[in-house]
Amino acid sequence: MLSFLTEQGIINVGDIQNILFMKKKEKVSEIHTYEIFQGKGKDKRWFTYIADESKESGRRKIAKQTETALYNYLYDLYFGNAKKQYENSSLSDVYIEWLKYKDTLANRSNYIRRIDCDYKKYYVNEPLSKTILTKPLKNLTKIDIETWAYAIIKKYKLTKKAYYNMSIILRQILEYMVDKEILKDNPYDRVKINTSAYRKVSKKRAETQVFFPDELPSIIECAYTLAHEKQDENYLAIPLFFRSGIRIGECLGLEYSDFHPETNSIYVHRSLVAVEKMKEDGSWEKRSYELSDSLKHNADPREILVVDECFQIAEKVREIQKSKGVEQELLFKVSTPAEIEYKLYSICDRLNILKRSTHKIRKTYISTLLNHQIDADFVREQAGHKYLKTTLDSYTYSTTRKDKKLELLNQALA
Repeated sequence: MLSFLTEQGIINVGDIQNILFMKKKEKVSEIHTYEIFQGKGKDKRWFTYIADESKESGRRKIAKQTETALYNYLYDLYFGNAKKQYENSSLSDVYIEWLKYKDTLANRSNYIRRIDCDYKKYYVNEPLSKTILTKPLKNLTKIDIETWAYAIIKKYKLTKKAYYNMSIILRQILEYMVDKEILKDNPYDRVKINTSAYRKVSKKRAETQVFFPDELPSIIECAYTLAHEKQDENYLAIPLFFRSGIRIGECLGLEYSDFHPETNSIYVHRSLVAVEKMKEDGSWEKRSYELSDSLKHNADPREILVVDECFQIAEKVREIQKSKGVEQELLFKVSTPAEIEYKLYSICDRLNILKRSTHKIRKTYISTLLNHQIDADFVREQAGHKYLKTTLDSYTYSTTRKDKKLELLNQALA
């Protein structure tokens, strides 16, 4: 076909070379994690780095006269002998390489750590996974995978969601090998798990998932009181949760400039996120937290409507900070979100109320709006959910106590 097109003058050799180069460049960019750049000054060569454990820095600098020459070098490095290199590779052989590749795509490092925890639990330390872990990937069959999947589901009584999360490792490593053109197809694509195999999930009781209306005033009042008595503005995050329904990470990323009383809105676009770093030996460093300019699942920023009390809370926070001589744009500054969680738990203990997390406040907010017949899609937007199903299935509970329900039932049937 290329010969015919060339002979007919439809394309020329230069076009073909450009197409091949762009394909090589695209494939190299998918796997190469170091910057590729052109030298400045007199040295106009093209540079990058490649991994080299023999070097103290763990990397080696590469230079080529042209961009094309550099990309051709990298392509040959990664893919020239790829099939031979991966001839008998098993999942355990490829796992670290794939995990590093996965890390370049993820916007949350705690997601990578969760994957690694699943790998150790369901693969490395699980006798049922020996075949999946050690058999060459090219020899894995649909039967191998299905036999393993059903055994793991049964042993751990996995829900559909838990199975999906656990199986991501094998499924995506096989797809990774397809993308590298080592495997022709992914046998996992043919695997079908009968839904009856999964553990059924019953919706949790409302009293464990939401705060009831009669509890809210005392919790909020106690938070205000403790914030004033202890001159600790972080207690005021609690009433802000109840009045806005935002996630704890989103709340801890708020600055004063995000509050817009003229439109009764708060601009949610930043979040405090966990940072996980893997050590050379495969263990993990102690978790830390940092502010990120992105939201959960890399969601778009959103502007939410809020009641006037939210702006009053922001002013109280500023007053406390000023009284302590603190000047900062952030409303709340903590080293870990657990500091806010502990404050909520201490308030619950003080008031003899069942302890529930800040995430349950979010569920309370969503349930309260829906139970008051507020438009469901508006509630979804406020919550920052992509799908209405998420809002309705996982965040909606009755906020009416059992005795009140009985009273209403008697009235209805009287």
